[in-house]
Amino acid sequence: MLDTFLLKEENKLNLFLLFIGTLGITLFSAFLNFPMGKNSMFLVSLITLGLAYPVTRYIRFRDREEITKKLKETTLLKRHEQEVVVYLTIFLAVVIGIFLTARLTTDFSMQQAFLSSISGNATSSLPFTKILLNNLLVLILTLAITLLLSSGLLLVLVWNASIIAYALTQVSNPLITGIAFLGHGLVEVAGYIIVGIAASLLSYKIENYKEASKSKVIKDVVILTAIGITTIFLAAILEVI
Repeated sequence: MLDTFLLKEENKLNLFLLFIGTLGITLFSAFLNFPMGKNSMFLVSLITLGLAYPVTRYIRFRDREEITKKLKETTLLKRHEQEVVVYLTIFLAVVIGIFLTARLTTDFSMQQAFLSSISGNATSSLPFTKILLNNLLVLILTLAITLLLSSGLLLVLVWNASIIAYALTQVSNPLITGIAFLGHGLVEVAGYIIVGIAASLLSYKIENYKEASKSKVIKDVVILTAIGITTIFLAAILEVI
């Protein structure tokens, strides 16, 4: 029921109801996870499973519209602006949902290990090069996973949302830290989304090779990937400022 509701709100670009629906799936997943081991990775899987149908159907519909030239917008970024906004809304809802129910999940060991591997703790500052290389690695993984799996980008976003939510539980003032994160965090996530959209377009073209010009799709994929990398670079700059 919730997944069908989300699909309708995605298509209508009703961001408020999309946010509420995604938050509902995240909260439900957290409560479901509580008696089933309280493990954060199982929680990530549950949330991804709950969102997979509406998000995959939505992105495939947009891919088809793009490939068959049915989208009205003229510029490449304008044509994919809606997907970026939808994914960012979903990302924020998942972050807030996991943060609000963090006490129901006792095992955040994977998120803790990830944060420790890149910084030693959840709040220390990092040099620009390390931030950029780490973000580029995530970008490459996003590209590869989304090319192979339609819901790959969603999995990457939910995983990153769980890391942010866990990090916010480790600071004394999560509201201020969360607001500070918005400055570079949403730019960084937007970079992953843009690259994920590029991979999804390429994947759809491979599956439906007769529906569009091969050169046009490859050109769009290359441009979107370049924009994604540029966005990640900008996010890394904002993070160290």
